[in-house]
Amino acid sequence: VMIINALISELKLNKLLSESEGHFHAPYKKLQFILDQGPANYHKPTAILSLVCFIILMVLRILKKKLMKRKRWPVFVPEILILIIAMIFISAKFRLKHTYGISVIGDFNTKTLDSLHNPLSKSNLELIQPLMGAGFSVAMLGFFESTTASKSLGSAYDLAISPNRELVALGSMNLFVSMFGGLPSFGGYGRSKINAFSGAQTVMSGVCMGAIVLLTIKFLLSSIHYIPVCILSVVTTIVGISLLEEAPSDLRFHLGCRGYDELVIFAITVLATMFYSVEMGICIGCGYSVISIIKHATKSRIQIMARIKHTSQFVNPDDYLRKSRTNTLTNFQELEEFEGCLVVKIPEPLTFTNTEDLKERLTRMERFGSVKAHPGARGK
Repeated sequence: VMIINALISELKLNKLLSESEGHFHAPYKKLQFILDQGPANYHKPTAILSLVCFIILMVLRILKKKLMKRKRWPVFVPEILILIIAMIFISAKFRLKHTYGISVIGDFNTKTLDSLHNPLSKSNLELIQPLMGAGFSVAMLGFFESTTASKSLGSAYDLAISPNRELVALGSMNLFVSMFGGLPSFGGYGRSKINAFSGAQTVMSGVCMGAIVLLTIKFLLSSIHYIPVCILSVVTTIVGISLLEEAPSDLRFHLGCRGYDELVIFAITVLATMFYSVEMGICIGCGYSVISIIKHATKSRIQIMARIKHTSQFVNPDDYLRKSRTNTLTNFQELEEFEGCLVVKIPEPLTFTNTEDLKERLTRMERFGSVKAHPGARGK
């Protein structure tokens, strides 16, 4: 989704997309629009600049990875920052917007950044009901993005991360930012990836990044005016490619572990995201996950036990015979069952969600001698 959205800006098709008739909210529709309208309507200077910057960043990234195997200093080289600073000077000197028609970020309205607002004022309270649905969606998307980013980056860089502390910090920050009229912010995957690309090693990098952003807003907005929009889209594309690089290894891992349930959730989420929207993909994926969890929690896992002859040890016959693949007949003869008596083990705590299933399975076992019998069959 990041790469498709960035491609529209890299070809300068934003205006054409907004003026086109039809619904282009789904990533699949946007991709179809790029393939249909892009070849005839793309802006040549913007496309060339985007392609050149993309090649530069990819080459520097490959060289950086190779050098990092032998030396440590390349990790501290912020190639993205260097490219953006260079493009600011080139854009200002050669007047890319006026000479070639390349879109730049332009001016920002910063008149209300230093004023304090009351988010619970009477006028704002009237907006709670119409904005509740959108606010809930933003909160859920931010929660999943922050959790995914923390788990993935934490494992990749061997960092000890507490999801609870992360969410408390993000929530406190958003409550504070709302007093200044700021937009909600979360632990973004792309932003964290860029931070890691730039050589960040500890959590203090986030503090430094925030301080640099504040100083930039205060003193350097006149320079940011000249940054071409397509360059920021190229950076987004680079981050999107880096995220896609993680997918094959994760898929191989789940295939090797036979995590087919996770792969089904993954496939459903990706398809719903591509053909409908990101919000719908996440909602469907989470709904499927919740249903799987509820099904797992309400199913009682009872075991019919048998005793190993001449011992006081009771085992689950299925597990015992499956582990003893050699000499199966002998192992089966070692097990001893009691006629007219079933020894049942309940290896889990009983809750209100699984007691009804336990009762039904015990009744089925008493009537048919097996929990695998069809509940509609006639009893003995």
